[in-house]
Amino acid sequence: MTARAEPPTTPVLRVDGVSRDFGGLRALDDVSFTVTEGEILGVIGPNGAGKTTLLNIMSGFLPPTSGDVAYRGRSILGRSPDALARSGLVRSFQDGQNFPGLTVAETLTAAALSQGSLRHAEREATRVIDELGLGPRARLLPDQLSLPDRKLLEIARCMVMRPTVMLLDEVMAGLTLAEAEVPMVAVESLRQTGVTFVLIEHVMPVVTRLADRLVVLDFGSLLAEGHPGEVLRDERVQNSYLGVAHAEG
Repeated sequence: MTARAEPPTTPVLRVDGVSRDFGGLRALDDVSFTVTEGEILGVIGPNGAGKTTLLNIMSGFLPPTSGDVAYRGRSILGRSPDALARSGLVRSFQDGQNFPGLTVAETLTAAALSQGSLRHAEREATRVIDELGLGPRARLLPDQLSLPDRKLLEIARCMVMRPTVMLLDEVMAGLTLAEAEVPMVAVESLRQTGVTFVLIEHVMPVVTRLADRLVVLDFGSLLAEGHPGEVLRDERVQNSYLGVAHAEG
């Protein structure tokens, strides 16, 4: 297990009073927090708490009803997800973002094209395939991969874009702890190179191993924030989320 370094204190992302309404439903309600450069911030909460909505707003896929998100001191409002990805703010998706008929290597090349020429994209795809040990699966279609390899491919798709910030949406979901080891090591290794992470995750051993800080959402509101040990001992968190998580396994 990689030793956890103390994260720097320079904000790279700032969520400021973000709310989001869908018709008469308020999915997020006045949520504020910062993400400091080089840290791993875990976002947890029960299903329906607003976690993926928050990630969609932070990555430019969804505008907030009110509030703002700033990346490196500049509001992201009005900026497209592609523009944000080119500037280093990259996200994963729970169901993957693959192109029908493309192999693993071709999928990663296509993702890297947003950052440069075809030659550059092919070079980046090869680099990431080698780093993550995906070489034996490079010529397979994503649908032919095992679940752990599909999860690893989603991390790889982010990596080829040379991100400064990675927003990971339940990238370990459905994996056993043994299967999650390779993706966790990949996150830890990237963190050591200075990549910042916002990690939505339900698997508590993954959260406690990786996260420097936790943000807990409940019914769209910020319930708790702080060091994982303190947050997970919070009685409100125990009542609203951890009891459910433990009951579901």
